[in-house]
Amino acid sequence: MISGVMPRRRRWFHVCVAGFIFLVFAAAAAVNGALLMPSHQPPVSPAMRVVALLFILLAIGVIAMQVWFRRRIIREFQYDGTTLRYRTLSLTELHSRFPSQLTAIREWTGRGGLMGYQLIFRDAPKAYLEDDTPNASALIDRLLEDIRSHDAQQVKNEQAKNQP
Repeated sequence: MISGVMPRRRRWFHVCVAGFIFLVFAAAAAVNGALLMPSHQPPVSPAMRVVALLFILLAIGVIAMQVWFRRRIIREFQYDGTTLRYRTLSLTELHSRFPSQLTAIREWTGRGGLMGYQLIFRDAPKAYLEDDTPNASALIDRLLEDIRSHDAQQVKNEQAKNQP
């Protein structure tokens, strides 16, 4: 059994960043929303109203991206050789995936280099596993082995079907 839990400092980092982003962009949306009010004195020009509306849409987009991101970062995982179970930062729901559902595992890189790994599933959204989560590299190595053995087994099955 391979398991790992994101360190508490990383979870707090993600909480603080998400909170900061939410506060900044919600405040910007509120300020720009005040400009759109018909009772605003002095009246705002139509061009300024368009700019304010664009800033509100930007704020909504950034907050939605943060929520999307938190739903894909793996907070904790367990892999028993047959099923990968994991929870993300924003959901307490336990996700279960089989290695056969993985289509690819890619390195997740940023400006500072390797950040972790992308787990790309056939029937589910991508999941991101940070490199500093304990046993992350052991999990990736084991999943890559299991994917290769599953692919080899499928090739054997296809060859057996095609032979008379």
